Amino acid sequence: MKLPPDLHRFRLGVFTNSPDDARSLSRLFGPFNIMRREDRRLEIVLPRYHDDNDRLAMDWSWFTGLDAMYFLDPRSETEAKLIRLAKECGCRVWVDYIDDVLNVRPSNPSFMHTVLNPTDIRTLEFILDAADFVTCTTNTIKERLPLPAKALVLPEACRWPPCHLPRERRITWRGLSSHAEDLESVLPQLREISRLPQFSKWEWVFLGEPLWKIHETIPKENLSLVSFRTPYQFMNVWGQFAPYLHIAPIVDNKFNRAKTPLVWLEATAIGAAVIGPDLPEWRGCQGLLRYTDPDDFGRVLRREMETYQHNAPH
Repeated sequence: MKLPPDLHRFRLGVFTNSPDDARSLSRLFGPFNIMRREDRRLEIVLPRYHDDNDRLAMDWSWFTGLDAMYFLDPRSETEAKLIRLAKECGCRVWVDYIDDVLNVRPSNPSFMHTVLNPTDIRTLEFILDAADFVTCTTNTIKERLPLPAKALVLPEACRWPPCHLPRERRITWRGLSSHAEDLESVLPQLREISRLPQFSKWEWVFLGEPLWKIHETIPKENLSLVSFRTPYQFMNVWGQFAPYLHIAPIVDNKFNRAKTPLVWLEATAIGAAVIGPDLPEWRGCQGLLRYTDPDDFGRVLRREMETYQHNAPH
């Protein structure tokens, strides 16, 4: 993606407390650094700190030096005030939403910090009305946002090269504790299948933060756990496992129906076939092995494991 030819330079302000996390990789420094390498006229500008303390100088002196300011998932009154100030300074505002901030699940560890009350809803409405550009990851999020006609869908993309290692007798899962409800939905099926004699040589690798019950589900001699690392380390480690299958159990609820199939993009890049949900946002995923409910998940998983042939192309 390149800037229009008549632009001499474009200064885009960005801010995040976690520049190296998965959200930044997906929507901030991941794509913006690629864009900057492709077009040197794009300048990514970070807020400076005041000389006398650790307070960020996100004030008029900063906003007046920007052409636009990018905000990721803004919904707080603090962010609304910054957006108001940016607009007053003539700085255009771009707001972008990864998840459905209106329907965070109580099972999500961040629920108490992210659930929106009526005041928050009004703040979100102000933010969307004030923004010059509104983007989101899925059509479902677009339709649920206030002022949906203003939003454009900017889908997730995969930046990882394909991994062509021969497939091993191995199944992976990856996720944070926010996916505990999803993983728990298929524990009975995982317990039954992982203990069948014909699958005794299969390895099960759980990357990230699987719920503790996985220790009681998968035989310990077949279970491997890998903690999250930096994104590039994580993808390299995941790819080296060369899994035959990757499981992406997703409970059918309002929040998950708005989620992107990013895990399908990443698991496909590392060479695994993906078992995932038959949900609207996932129906364009080529090659996805769809399941409809936990029992169907078990049937699909067992069927695919029975097709394994060592070193055969998937």
